[in-house]
Amino acid sequence: MNRKQEPPDSTTGALPGDNLSFEDRQGKAYDNLLPIYEARHEGCQDIRRTVLGQVLAGLNNDATVLDVGCGAGAYLALMVQRGLKAEGVDLSESMAKAARERSGAVVTVGDFVKMNFERQFDLVFSQAFVHLFPKKDVLRVVEKMKGLAKKRVYFSTSLRTAPGEGWEEKDGIQRYRSRYTRAEFIELIHIASMDHWTAKSFELVDPEGKQWLQVTLDRA
Repeated sequence: MNRKQEPPDSTTGALPGDNLSFEDRQGKAYDNLLPIYEARHEGCQDIRRTVLGQVLAGLNNDATVLDVGCGAGAYLALMVQRGLKAEGVDLSESMAKAARERSGAVVTVGDFVKMNFERQFDLVFSQAFVHLFPKKDVLRVVEKMKGLAKKRVYFSTSLRTAPGEGWEEKDGIQRYRSRYTRAEFIELIHIASMDHWTAKSFELVDPEGKQWLQVTLDRA
């Protein structure tokens, strides 16, 4: 699979020579990736249930959840099926529409970092989300999730042996991706949990053989 990276602008994360904003380019990329995500949906259901078993442990069955970067709604639908009061937000209009249809939940289209929320949630859940931002911005993203969480935040990434970031091809479509080593991501977890949060992590291998590091932060 071709994962050739192109360097981003150092201040905006935008691709050089591109008139689109970072957010618009990333949103359009995931509009185009929807059919690929849908084709792989069923093959990932078992690992999704395993992740939720870990992430939801200790929360009430009717807990409120914000699924950030909910994509096509795979996790959102499973949470709704469990009786959780879940809603989602995604940058891609196509992904958000698919998530609504799959889960029946409220899904808002928008840039999570710029959005204002009127309330907090028991859990702020974000699968494979934080690595879609330039590394210089990721702590700001995590801090916003922490501010919206009454009890718990969840985020994750797949691990690489070498660090990197930039615009790269995913199934022939350019999207922005930051690549984290285990040491890098553990340092991020350490920093994110310094102010009265308790971090726990677990690792899983997905159906494609990728190693994932999953993190929960609980208010102390």
